[in-house]
Order: sequence, then structure tokens, then C-alpha cells
Amino acid sequence: YNILRGLDHFVAAGAPYDARMADALDVLVAKRGKDGRWKANAVRAGDRHLEMERAGKPSRLVTLAALRVLRAYRPDG
Repeated sequence: YNILRGLDHFVAAGAPYDARMADALDVLVAKRGKDGRWKANAVRAGDRHLEMERAGKPSRLVTLAALRVLRAYRPDG
């Protein structure tokens, strides 16, 4: 469970913006790369049956979720 997953849950639930989200949104924005994308997180220990994206590389899935959150709660960027 991480900040992005939590924020994305609020978006999916249709929750309105709440000022308590501000710190988490700041962290999310700070993790954006210079190219506008977010990197995949480190892989957790355990069996993996499928590797969607490589850890530390730009991630389409993480970027999609991050942009969805920012569009919902920070439309200005």
C-alpha cells in the first residue's frame, strides 16, 4: 500500500478533495520525473508470476494512475 494507491482509491470512490490530501499530493508531484513520468516502485520479496514493468524505469501504469489522481485533485498540475 502506498500514497498513490491510497489517492487513486479516493478518485475511484468519487471522494471530493480534502485538505488532508495535500501532503500526499505534494509527495506524488515530487516523484514525477523530468520527463513527466513516474518510475515503477521496487519489487517486493516473494514469488512473481508476471513482471509488468521494471523497477526504477518509467512506468506507464504508475504514470496513468498519478495523472488520474492529479487530474481529479490538482487540475492545474
